Amino acid sequence: MRTAHHVLEIVKEDSAAQIVTSRTPLQTDIATAFTAGLKKSGLDVSSASANQLRLVINQAKITVEQSLSKYASQSVIRLTVQFSGGDKTLTKTFNSRSTSNGVLKADMAVLERDFNQQLSDLLTQVVQDPELQQFVQRASVQ
Repeated sequence: MRTAHHVLEIVKEDSAAQIVTSRTPLQTDIATAFTAGLKKSGLDVSSASANQLRLVINQAKITVEQSLSKYASQSVIRLTVQFSGGDKTLTKTFNSRSTSNGVLKADMAVLERDFNQQLSDLLTQVVQDPELQQFVQRASVQ
């Protein structure tokens, strides 16, 4: 569902954009962290359950505008969670946006660290969402 499959895009004025993908597929990393977060919160969405949970990565990208003496970065993550339990469905979208500016060249390690923290915070927000937890718990009882 993502509009772009790369994670980082560096845009310079007089050259083509530099595209960087993650070492492992982003969906794999997110699925692993999301599943662990769900288990930790005690939500039953295992394959044996009649309930279904779907996490859609709508957008997950860092864009860096790089000039000769400075940079500006914008990081956007948008996830949609769809939970079906019985005859009811809950769909919620979670967003996170971050910006940073600096002199000279953007540090890739810092951008990666900040993006990972932003993603972790957003996934925590998803699994701790009271409406989602209540919906899952009600569906598990039925």
